[in-house]
Parts: sequence; structure tokens; C-alpha cells
Amino acid sequence: MFIGSRWIIGAGGGITKVCAPALLHEIAHPRLRATLGATYYAFAYVGGVFAAWLCFSGLYIKSSWSWRYPTLFQLAGPVIVIALLFDIPESPRFLLHKGKEDEALRVLAKAHANGQTDDQLVQYELREIKASLAVEQASKQTSYLDFFRTPANRRRLFVICIISVGTNWVGNGIIS
Repeated sequence: MFIGSRWIIGAGGGITKVCAPALLHEIAHPRLRATLGATYYAFAYVGGVFAAWLCFSGLYIKSSWSWRYPTLFQLAGPVIVIALLFDIPESPRFLLHKGKEDEALRVLAKAHANGQTDDQLVQYELREIKASLAVEQASKQTSYLDFFRTPANRRRLFVICIISVGTNWVGNGIIS
């Protein structure tokens, strides 16, 4: 059961490492975007330290609950995420891609302008997303070589690799 749960948690962790930061950057107000993006991964280490202390405290329990209660705490994160999932808005970029412009406008307005759809920032971001989608549609030809074509792309690839190694090359990742 532990090996099976490790597979499930690993798959879920991979999905959240890719999807959650992208949605966070889309939904966050531009003034907070950099701060929230920078602290996203830091909280993984806070959780790791908390989990280590839970396991350490389990050493002092003189029953089978010494290993059960840290295991049960692993449920807390997914339960919180599932509970919050119903309140998390859809990506405005995804909504525009699917032709749901009004819904995308409402999401941007709620997140960035207290619900005012005629706000200049919201209108600017909507135009920016539309332009980005138009450029992507016009140049559908992409390849993995695009990572190496410009210095900015090479830098992005470097950052992606460092974050991948850094978040996975921790004690529990090495052992398991």
C-alpha cells in the first residue's frame, strides 16, 4: 500500500509542480505575482520540515500509532486541496482558448479589479492573452530546439532544470 500510495502522491506532486504555479501566476494580481511565485516552492520545504517533525515525534509513541499518525497527516494536504478546488477559478487563458471570453473576463475582473470588468488592467490583460494566443496559433510549429534558440529561452530552461533537480533531490526523493 505504501508503494502504491507513493506512486499516486508522486504523480499528484508532478502535476501540482507544473500546473499550480502557472495558474497562480495567471490568477495573482500583477503586484503580487512575483512574490507569490517565489514563495510557492518555499512552502514545500516548510511542509517537509513539518513532516519531519511529525515523524520524529512519532518515535515517542509506544504503539502502532507511531507510524500511523504521520501517515494520516499525509491526507491533510490533498483534503485541503480538494476542498479548495471548488473555489479556484479556471485559467483565463484556457477559457479564452476555448472561446469563453465572457467567463475569462469575469475571472480576471474578480482576481484583479474587485469584479469590475471595465477596469483598464483587466482589459489590458485580456488583450494581452488574446494576442499571445493569436501568436501561438499562427506559429504552431514548435520543437524542443526552441529551448536553445534564444538566450532567454536557454535561461528559462536552466531555471526549469535547477528547480526540477532542487525539488526532487531532497532526502525523501533520494531514498525512495
